[in-house]
Amino acid sequence: MARIFQLPKQVPIVGGVTSPEAKANFHLTGTTTNTNTYTDAALTVPHTNPVLADAAGVFPVIFLDPDIIYRLILNDKDDALIYDEDPIQDALTQANIGKIFYPISAEETSAGVTPVNFFEIYGNIKRYGAVVDGATDDYAAINSALTAFDTIYFPEGTTVTGTTITLTASQDLIGVGWRSTNLTAGAGLTTTLIIIDDRCNIKDMQINGTGTKGTTNGIKSASTAARWRISNVTVNNFVNGLNLQEVWIGYIDKVLIQSCTDGIYVNNADGFNGPVNAITILGGEIASCSQAGIHFDNGGGAAFSVNTFNVYGMAIEPSGTYGVWNENIGISTLKFDGVYFEDCGSACYQGDESVQNLQFNNCLIDIDTAPTDKGIDITNGTSQTLILMNNEFELMGGSAATEAIDLGSGATVANTVMIGNAWPEAQLLFVNDAGSDVTAIGDERLGTRLVLPAIRDARENVTTTNVITAEETGKTFYLSAVGGFTSTLPAPASGLNYKFIVRTAPTTAYIITTNSGDNILHGTFLDIVGELTPFASQDTLNFVASTSIIGDRLEVESDGSLWYCKAISGVDGGITVAVT
Repeated sequence: MARIFQLPKQVPIVGGVTSPEAKANFHLTGTTTNTNTYTDAALTVPHTNPVLADAAGVFPVIFLDPDIIYRLILNDKDDALIYDEDPIQDALTQANIGKIFYPISAEETSAGVTPVNFFEIYGNIKRYGAVVDGATDDYAAINSALTAFDTIYFPEGTTVTGTTITLTASQDLIGVGWRSTNLTAGAGLTTTLIIIDDRCNIKDMQINGTGTKGTTNGIKSASTAARWRISNVTVNNFVNGLNLQEVWIGYIDKVLIQSCTDGIYVNNADGFNGPVNAITILGGEIASCSQAGIHFDNGGGAAFSVNTFNVYGMAIEPSGTYGVWNENIGISTLKFDGVYFEDCGSACYQGDESVQNLQFNNCLIDIDTAPTDKGIDITNGTSQTLILMNNEFELMGGSAATEAIDLGSGATVANTVMIGNAWPEAQLLFVNDAGSDVTAIGDERLGTRLVLPAIRDARENVTTTNVITAEETGKTFYLSAVGGFTSTLPAPASGLNYKFIVRTAPTTAYIITTNSGDNILHGTFLDIVGELTPFASQDTLNFVASTSIIGDRLEVESDGSLWYCKAISGVDGGITVAVT
């Protein structure tokens, strides 16, 4: 509200009389820059400057702008100084109150930053001239705040920046809520909106890309980023909502990522080469992302790894090709707990690279509608352990899919543990072409829901020629044909081991031979006479015809290149070795 100006020192008196035709010069405080006063309360008609008194020394009515702090230089008609008063504002305007409570700080002075709006608190971008109108580029004001302070406040409204906001260690960006504070990339900003660094926080705002995914990254990590947090943030319309490279101990808390190509892109495109470690996602949602909700990819950089990546209580419904896609990064531990997968396209989880410990616990996995769509699809790489506990695999409405889990023949999954999972639709299968050792406890209707490899029988009664496979490692073979036969070992491989026991005394020898004739049998045999006979570089071990008796036995084990043997016979001459 405008107010009427009153002379701060009453009516000017010079030599005991009034000063006719005195001149009132109005300037911005601290300067000699002219600034307007007005003839009307609406502040529409400015006075001339200086304002002139009449012949009796009386000034006209003068209205002041309440948002301007004025300096008055009062001269007589001959321009002799009567007095100079700065400032002349004495009303409780926002600007004056702001100067009382938020005067120029030591940080602003040190940074060379001059506030524009004193009534805004320290670090608020409006204090430094941000317009926040959704059109004006406010980067200069943002940069001023970042230069002076570690905590930067974004007010309600839409702030536009045409330049990347680069945080340094321990700086925070704080809005007033993701529905109220919008930070938007300007039309020329095509790379990254925010770069986050060590111990930084971004909270309570919405960040938006320009055009149709015209900005590559919403938030990208610096190579030194550790112990950072993004919370209560919405990320819209980027190629990569979050771009994570060589980051440690990061928290993504109640974040909504939508309308991106990849919601979260974990990669090494910049060649930082360090691991991504201890990332925790708590709640939130990834939606409407055309390629993947979470994408692990080297990005063309040198090989690097992910140590631990944990997702809790999130909804992943990207409407794209994959829910989660591990394209080509080795991961130590990847865990999903309480996650809802829906509308994920080809697979809720697509595994094309090694994960040592992959876990899905308490998840609802909705499988998409095409016949080839799957819940968990591990096609390549080595997964030491796959754990699935208390999950529910179900089909989206009208789905023709048949495979809840597919462990492909190109993958190596050493162990699969399945406990308490539910499979409401009878058509859903567990396909185990990887030959994983499966332990299943309490899965709903296990016998009709799973397609498992034949359970390995650790014992076999053999009556004819036997070509042994590596998959039969650990098996005991009972030799049970009076006419004898030959058993051929597989190619040596580390850890392979077998046992042979004579069950029927032979009239023709039982022969155990290598598959190559490369003289790779080494070991000892003991007969009833008590002779421990060493041997080396042999090809066959023979239970001798018409001599060997029931109970004679042989144990063999490979180190990857040779076979090591230990044999015993209950009769003298019951065992021989030979080179072929």
